[in-house]
Amino acid sequence: MIADLILSLFQRVDELERRLNQNSNNSSKPPSSDGYQKPNPKCLRGKSHKKSGGQPGHRAHWLEMSEHPNHVITHEVQACEKCQCNLSDVPVLSEDKRQVFDIIVTTP
Repeated sequence: MIADLILSLFQRVDELERRLNQNSNNSSKPPSSDGYQKPNPKCLRGKSHKKSGGQPGHRAHWLEMSEHPNHVITHEVQACEKCQCNLSDVPVLSEDKRQVFDIIVTTP
């Protein structure tokens, strides 16, 4: 009697595990029933195995910064982002310069 109960419970567990392991790839279930899963990074489309960068021997070129830009905007830090301490009297440690090029395209 107890052996039959144990056997039926093992069979039930096997059936439930089999159902749990089913997805749209190995059953007739629709893909929407799979639920959310992180994609496998090894099989993502669009990823190239090629080394990034230009071809060897090709000289890079880019737009040079203008010596006399039309507009200059200075972004000064007033307070610390974390503790909100006043930073207006603190000396500048580093500076970044960036330039935006507006390219006007006219269509005939």
